Amino acid sequence: MRIFFSLLLVIVFFAGGCAVLDSPTRLDSLQDRVDAVESRQEVIEDKLGMDSQATAYVEETEIVETSEMSPAEMSKVEVQRALQNAGYYNGPIDGKFGRLTRKAITDFQKDKRLKVDGIAGTQTKRALLRYLD
Repeated sequence: MRIFFSLLLVIVFFAGGCAVLDSPTRLDSLQDRVDAVESRQEVIEDKLGMDSQATAYVEETEIVETSEMSPAEMSKVEVQRALQNAGYYNGPIDGKFGRLTRKAITDFQKDKRLKVDGIAGTQTKRALLRYLD
């Protein structure tokens, strides 16, 4: 009987948590946390030099940087614009990484033989630099 009540409590708690998670404020907060983690990952990749191994899969012509900008300096708006210029993204250029942007990043990474994780890390940004205006 005690197990039944514990299970019921877990189900009620989980269902209540799901309802709370649907609120726009909660989702915005969650997106902010995801963005912060992505930024930290980029810093760690830079410090560990991880992009040197990953870019070995990218053809030499793909790594050509058309500006003085480094991958770490690319904003989310610039990532979206580069994805759009490359033909992978047709959503709004608003700096918000939603479902469309992540799909575009994933498709770009697959085509360029990068690590497919849906995150615009250093290696992905480096390959995207050539598509900026």
